[in-house]
Amino acid sequence: MVTKEHKNALRNEAYTNLNIVCAHMKGVHELKLKVDTGALGNTLPVRGELWQSKVEPVPLTRLTAYNGGEIKCFGTLKILCQWCKYRFYVVDVQVPAILGLMACEQMGIVTLHAIKHGVTQIAANTSFAVPRTV
Repeated sequence: MVTKEHKNALRNEAYTNLNIVCAHMKGVHELKLKVDTGALGNTLPVRGELWQSKVEPVPLTRLTAYNGGEIKCFGTLKILCQWCKYRFYVVDVQVPAILGLMACEQMGIVTLHAIKHGVTQIAANTSFAVPRTV
């Protein structure tokens, strides 16, 4: 089951809940993930029990945050959810678990739409109005 929710009335954050299966925990568990279309991968903070499963080392992987800071990565973990296994980077950060763009698209949480238009040439002497505050 995938559910979608917004954290606040401003709708500036989106979360989803996934039913997952962990090797070291019996049954199906719910994992809350922040939807991050700017993320190139999925991340899982070490604060939960989930990361204790088999973590595969990734010695040459370097993860960076939006602000350019480096994120300590312990390795990757494949988590089984409704459709297939998804790879998560197990990280040492105090933020929510993140579901990146590719997984969001594959699960139908996010869809991308493109509109194709012909390109109109703009004359070199065209000026654009700039709003001013008074």
